[in-house]
Amino acid sequence: MVGRVVGLLNELGRFKSSLGVIAWAYALAPALDYVYMRRLMEEKLGIDVVDKASEVLGELSRLRGRVQELMRDEEFMSYIESKYIKADEETVKRAILEAASLLKHALAHYRLGNDELDKAKELFNAAAKESKEIGDYENDLIARGLALRVEAIKDPLVGDELVKKFQQLYEETFSKEYFKPTAMYLSTASSILGDYLVSLALMGDHETINKLLEEHLWVLNADRKPRS
Repeated sequence: MVGRVVGLLNELGRFKSSLGVIAWAYALAPALDYVYMRRLMEEKLGIDVVDKASEVLGELSRLRGRVQELMRDEEFMSYIESKYIKADEETVKRAILEAASLLKHALAHYRLGNDELDKAKELFNAAAKESKEIGDYENDLIARGLALRVEAIKDPLVGDELVKKFQQLYEETFSKEYFKPTAMYLSTASSILGDYLVSLALMGDHETINKLLEEHLWVLNADRKPRS
C-alpha cells in the first residue's frame, strides 16, 4: 500500500501539480502517526517525513494565496468537484485548510511525543484556528484541548489561570450553540470534561467536581470504553 502511495506521489511530483501538495498532506499525516509507516515512506522516498511535513505546510500556506489561479486548474478543480460537488472559491479554500489542519494536527502529535512542547502547542493552536475557519468546531475544540494539555505538561502544578482556560473550553463545548448528541461529539465532550475535572482535582475543588459529575455523568458513560 505504501508503495502504491509513493508511486502516485512521484507521478504527481513529475508534473509539479498543485494537487500534489494536497496529496502529500494526506499521505504524510498517517506517516507521522505511525512509526512503521514513517520508516517505509522515508526508505522508499528518500526523505525525512518531519522535514517534508514542514515543507508541505509552507506550500499549503502559499496555495491559500493562489485560489483564483487554482480555480483555472482543471486537474485541481476536478478533485474539488469529486470531493465537495460544489466548486467555488470558498470550497477551494476549505480543501486547502482541511489538508493543512490535518497535517498540523499530526505534526503536533509527533512533536508532543518527542517532548517538543512549545512547537506542539503552537501547531495545535494553528490547527484549531484553521478548523474553526472552515466551521469544523469539533476538531477546533479537540486541538485547543490538546494545546491546554501541553500547557499542563509544561507546568504540572496547575494554577488558577490554566484551570480557567479548561473551564472556558468546557463551557464552550457544552454550550447550546455547539453541543450535539452524536457519537463523535460526545467523545470530544467527554475528553474535554475529563481534562477540566482533572485540573479541578489538582486544585482540590471537590465541590465543583461533584456538581459536574452529577450534571454530566451521562456524557462520560456514553463514551465509556469497553473492557478488553
